[in-house]
Amino acid sequence: MSYGKTIKLTSDNDWSFNTHKSLELINGTDNLVQAVNIILNTFEGEHLFVPNFGTRLQDIIGRKVSDNFIKYTLRSALLKDARIKAVKNISITRNRNVVTAKITLQTTASELVDIRSITQW
Repeated sequence: MSYGKTIKLTSDNDWSFNTHKSLELINGTDNLVQAVNIILNTFEGEHLFVPNFGTRLQDIIGRKVSDNFIKYTLRSALLKDARIKAVKNISITRNRNVVTAKITLQTTASELVDIRSITQW
């Protein structure tokens, strides 16, 4: 299934270049995984041209909230992506101010995709 094509990003969110110094492109499931990680690491309202893009995690940073509330916040943000049909599972692990989310998505092509995201508060 094609989930679009875009510029591949490095782990530091910089553009990725190949050995010929050309931009690398990413497509398919890898593009979807990259897009989900961008969504999960963008605060809603941070993107000037798409103000509802991202999560509302900024509203809960520093507050004591339940895992269910974090799951709700993540699920709401992910379901805005037209390629995602459902969020099948989210498991949350906490270690001090680091929250790790393991997420299983169902795409509009009925493919299951596993994502691991780490957020530091």
